[in-house]
Amino acid sequence: MIYINQILKNTYENWLRIKRQQLIRTLESLEDGKHITLSNPRILFEKIAKCGQYYWEITSVINQELLKKIDFSNVSFDNVDISGFNFTGFKGVKLNPQTVQNKDLRRSKLLGVEFIGPFDGAKIAGANFTGSKGAKINPQTVKNKDLRGSELSGVEFIGPFDGVHLCQTNFIGSKGAKINPQTVQNNDLIWSVFSGVEFIGPFDGANIYNTDFTGSRGARINLQTICCYDLFTCVLTDAEVIGDLDMKNIGTIKSRNINNETEIIDTDHKLMRKKNK
Repeated sequence: MIYINQILKNTYENWLRIKRQQLIRTLESLEDGKHITLSNPRILFEKIAKCGQYYWEITSVINQELLKKIDFSNVSFDNVDISGFNFTGFKGVKLNPQTVQNKDLRRSKLLGVEFIGPFDGAKIAGANFTGSKGAKINPQTVKNKDLRGSELSGVEFIGPFDGVHLCQTNFIGSKGAKINPQTVQNNDLIWSVFSGVEFIGPFDGANIYNTDFTGSRGARINLQTICCYDLFTCVLTDAEVIGDLDMKNIGTIKSRNINNETEIIDTDHKLMRKKNK
């Protein structure tokens, strides 16, 4: 029985190799801008066995420039590991976050992807949604409430950010985000870009260093109550700033709307104090 199974396996592998070689030749001869649809899309994937589980990966036998000549509209990514994959230039890709391997989209570049399912339990830290469509995300239901390192252009938010991890999170091009700095994880907003975000709470105790408020709404920041009095490389455009800057603040303030702007010394990576009259 084992011998028969090995023969069947070898036969399948030979068939798969021949089919892929034929596909490569077809794709290489295809004019730029043209696409083909596959009758058997499974030849695009390798079966992987790990820790007693089986899943699929996009084959490395066919290079990505050739893969971009395929119309993926009839290709299922169920149980396919797409974490870290770059879909830039691919045509017709539709993803259901519930059915990709381990619901894992971390570090993926999702340009051109259409989402056809919810993100409940999905891992999206470090994912780049720029140029995708159909992503409606409730921050309360993604895995570990983790949005750290994500580029969220094109995302529509449909839930609050209570307990959500934000660090190096870019909201440019997203919509619907309403954030209370008091309820995000650890009051932590560092290294993030908040264009399009509406703030609905105070910043008392919030970490905001290296944060860009350009294009946000409702940010009212008391310099006396932010964490560690730290404005390191903050961009405070479109934020309302209250409180005297009479403590040591490391970094650079760049703002068109800061109160008493002429009273602020704008320096780069040096001590900033309220200017003596």
